[in-house]
Amino acid sequence: MAYKSYTEKLKDPRWQKKRLEILERDNWACKKCFDKKTTLHVHHKKYNGNPWDSDDNDLITLCKNCHEFIENEKATNMDIFKFSWEDGSVIMFGSTDEGMVVRVVDTDNSYSCSFKLMIAPRIYKFG
Repeated sequence: MAYKSYTEKLKDPRWQKKRLEILERDNWACKKCFDKKTTLHVHHKKYNGNPWDSDDNDLITLCKNCHEFIENEKATNMDIFKFSWEDGSVIMFGSTDEGMVVRVVDTDNSYSCSFKLMIAPRIYKFG
């Protein structure tokens, strides 16, 4: 059997079937921000061999913006708060163990930037 790249595996009919099942299960909406209009992706929380062999519990539907946000920050369990404007621009906030992450995406997705706000724990002294 010939080696297949990950991109080739995503074109495999077994993955396409599994992908549609997950999108259907998640009601064709991002599970982080509930967006139904932006392109939807099926995200692997963890990888185990072929994408179609993944357990359904390790797969989640995410919109393009949330998926990129999570992938860039490598924080699958990130809480995401997303605000969208009518022109299509988006600002997203995510909290991780390391602090707050902010991402801004312009109207046509041609520009985006992310930055981290490092939040140090407060030390309280009593007495």
